[in-house]
Formats: sequence, structure tokens, C-alpha cells
Amino acid sequence: MKTKQTRRIILMITIALISATSCTKEIKKNNLSWNAVAFTESDTPEFSSFMDQPYINITYPSSFSGESISYINGEWTLSGFKYVFSAHNWGDEKITLKLIKNGEPLISSEIVPEPSTPRHDIKQFSFTHEIPPGKYTIDISIHDNRGITQLNRYTLHSGQDYFEVH
Repeated sequence: MKTKQTRRIILMITIALISATSCTKEIKKNNLSWNAVAFTESDTPEFSSFMDQPYINITYPSSFSGESISYINGEWTLSGFKYVFSAHNWGDEKITLKLIKNGEPLISSEIVPEPSTPRHDIKQFSFTHEIPPGKYTIDISIHDNRGITQLNRYTLHSGQDYFEVH
């Protein structure tokens, strides 16, 4: 009987620990961190309000040392940690990605989704840019039959919507 109670207590503690750490804004690994931002036309930041609509999700570290940012087929690996750049419920629309340094656009790239992904509704993007040290945010707009539409940026998981390059 005592063994059964002990197992239940251990199970409850394990579940509590997993729940407490699974959605933290920064996951430390090799002094790196993780942040996520969603870009969508939705006017509300609640994920449930736009999860069935087209949206872009991008993850990145809070800060890093380096000279470039590089997502290849939707992934950027930095010191063994993977960050993603993907679109959900997406067609073949191209986007304009802007890297903004200290409030001023530094880099602007038109990017089309990668042609082949395992799921037709999830698209991945690739880009590589040399970037000097500074504090950056990202803006994304979509190009479709309506013209160019600026997407709203929402920070996910209590993260931050910028990164710093040292």
C-alpha cells in the first residue's frame, strides 16, 4: 500500500515539474535561450484566436555572439540548439522579412516558402544574413492578391520580441 502511495506522489511531483518548466520563456542550454514570436493578421494575441488561420512562427535566442543569422529549411542551429522559422496553414505566398536594428530597418528580404515539407499546410523559410552587433526585432509582411499586408507580431510563452547580437 505504501509503495502505491509513494508512486502516486512521485508521479504528481514529476507532472508538476514538467508543467512548471515546459513553457518557460527561456530554456538555458550552453548559455543560450529560447523565445517565440507569432506573426498573423489576427487582431488578438490569443493563440486560440489564430491557430486555424495562416500564421508564421519564429524562434530565436535572447542573445548570441556571432556575425550572422541563418535559417536553412526552417531551422537555425546555434551551439547545438535548434530554432525554427515556419508558417502554419500556409500556401505559397511570399513574405518580406525585415530585421530592425534599434528601431530602423537594417535588412529587408523577400522570401518564398521552401517547396517541399512533409505536411502541405506547414511551410518553412530559409534566409541567411550577416548582422552587426546590436538589438534586433523582426517584422513580417505577406504578399498576396490583396497586395502587401503587415502582419501583427505577438510574443509567445512570456518571451521577448527581440534578440541581441554581441
